[in-house]
Amino acid sequence: MNWIQSAGDNVEFSQTDGVLSFTAPNVSENTTLGFSVTVTDNAGKSAQASKTVLINQVNSAPTVIVTGPEEAEKGDSVTLVADAQDSDGSINSITWQQISGPVVELTQTQTSISFNAPTVAQNTNVTFVVTVTDDDNATNSAQKTA
Repeated sequence: MNWIQSAGDNVEFSQTDGVLSFTAPNVSENTTLGFSVTVTDNAGKSAQASKTVLINQVNSAPTVIVTGPEEAEKGDSVTLVADAQDSDGSINSITWQQISGPVVELTQTQTSISFNAPTVAQNTNVTFVVTVTDDDNATNSAQKTA
């Protein structure tokens, strides 16, 4: 009994006692792999069969890093920037949310927010979460405190 790969990107496979085994590759789009097996009996007669295997693309979630100052004085303009990447597609949306601290008025662009540091009686943190969504609806978030 002998297996061969007949279609698709080459994968390493093993065959033991007629069983074909391989690890599905990471693919950027759904891909079909084809395999054929030939068996030969004691009289020298052979038969062949084929099988296809559909390898589904698995979406990787996007990544995001937020940069900006660690602290600011009252009235300072503060800008936080989201650096978002999607290794297997594109970024569809970036949303910001303030989760702690005195409420500040935001100015938002596609990848950043800006605000003026509020007047406070003591050192106070203002924390934001940015969430990015890719073209397959996978999400990832990052948090930044200023």
